Amino acid sequence: AFTRIDYVGAAKPEGMAEMFLDRPFIFAIIKADGCPLFVGVINNPKAD
Repeated sequence: AFTRIDYVGAAKPEGMAEMFLDRPFIFAIIKADGCPLFVGVINNPKAD
């Protein structure tokens, strides 16, 4: 599965994006030119 949420510009986004992160996932912050600034992995989101 793939989920993408884009927030472009400096204005506060309208509405709310709701996500349930209850399984392993990968996330990234990517510059406008496509170059990744940060990439992370969450293997066990339910861990205490």
